[in-house]
Amino acid sequence: MNKIVYISMPNKNVIQVLKINENMFFEKIQNFKVSGNIQPINIFKEKKLLYVGLRYENKILTLKILKDGTLKKNSEINIKYPTNHINIDFKNKILFSSSFHGDCLELYKINKYGIPYKKYYTIHNIRGCHFSLLNNYYNLLFFTALKEDKIYYFNMSNLKKIQKNFVNFFKLGKKFGPRHCTIHSNKKILYIINELNSTISTVKIYKNMEILQNISLLPNTEKKYWASEIQITPCSKYLFASDRHKNIITSFKVKKNYTLKLLKFYNTEIQPRTFKIDSSGKYLIVAGEISNNISLYEIDKKNGNLKCLIKNFFVGGNPVCAIFFDI
Repeated sequence: MNKIVYISMPNKNVIQVLKINENMFFEKIQNFKVSGNIQPINIFKEKKLLYVGLRYENKILTLKILKDGTLKKNSEINIKYPTNHINIDFKNKILFSSSFHGDCLELYKINKYGIPYKKYYTIHNIRGCHFSLLNNYYNLLFFTALKEDKIYYFNMSNLKKIQKNFVNFFKLGKKFGPRHCTIHSNKKILYIINELNSTISTVKIYKNMEILQNISLLPNTEKKYWASEIQITPCSKYLFASDRHKNIITSFKVKKNYTLKLLKFYNTEIQPRTFKIDSSGKYLIVAGEISNNISLYEIDKKNGNLKCLIKNFFVGGNPVCAIFFDI
C-alpha cells in the first residue's frame, strides 16, 4: 500500500500528511503549517502539486508533493473572493475557484508548470457557488448555485466568451440547494447532491439536461437535512453520499438506466463534511468535522458494502477536506 492522505484542518492551520502502511494503519509523516484558515485542497497529479485555498486570507497556495508524499511550498497567489472549492482544467490551463460567500466563480491562468499566476475572468452573480466540475467528453464546465437551486454550465470551447450572458443553466426543485456533483464514467450522466433536502438528482447530459430521478439519501422518517458530499466509484457501479445532521454515509447501486437504488445507511464520523474514494475504487476515507477523527473503509466491489478498516483515528483541528494520493 503506497497511499498518502492529505487532510486540511482550519482550526490548526495545518495540512496533516498521513501514510497508510502495509498493516492498514495511519502513520503521520508531516504537519505542514500554513499561514491562514485552510479550506479546500485539490491535486494536480501529473505535476505532483497540491493546491490549497486559504479562506479569510483569500489566497491559493501551490505546494510541491515530494517523493515520499510530504509537502514543500512552491508559490502563492492572492484571490479576490474566499474559496470553497478548487478545480483544474488541464487542457485550457485554467484553475477554477468557487466562492459560496462571494457568489462567483473565479478563473485563474496556470502556466506549464501548473502554477496559477493571474486572474483570467470572474463569473459574478452565481449565488452560493460551491463547486465546479469539468466534463471532458462534452467539454462542459458545470458549477453549482446552491442559493438559486440551479446548475450552471458553459462550453469551454468558447472560453473567450465566458460571460454570464453566455452561460446556460438548468433548475432543480425549490429549496434543493445543489452543493456538489460527480459524473458517471461514460461522461453522459451527472449526479448532484442537494444540501437543503438531502437528495441526489440524476441528470442526463443533453441539450435540455433531462432530470431522470430525485432520490433521498436519508431514512423516510428523517425531516432534518444537511447533505454534504457525493462520490462515485471509478467503475461507476456504486455511489456514496453523506449527511452531516444524521452522521451517515448512504450507499447506492447505479442501475443500467443510470438511476440509483438505495442500498444501505452507515453510521460514521460526527458531521461527515467530506469523504473521498481512492483511484482503485477500493477504499473510502471520511473526515468528521466535529469528531476530529477520520475513518478508513474498504469497498466491497461485489456488492458496494463498506467494511471499516480503521475507525476513529484522531487528527484534531476540525478536518474539512481529505484526499488520497498514490506514491
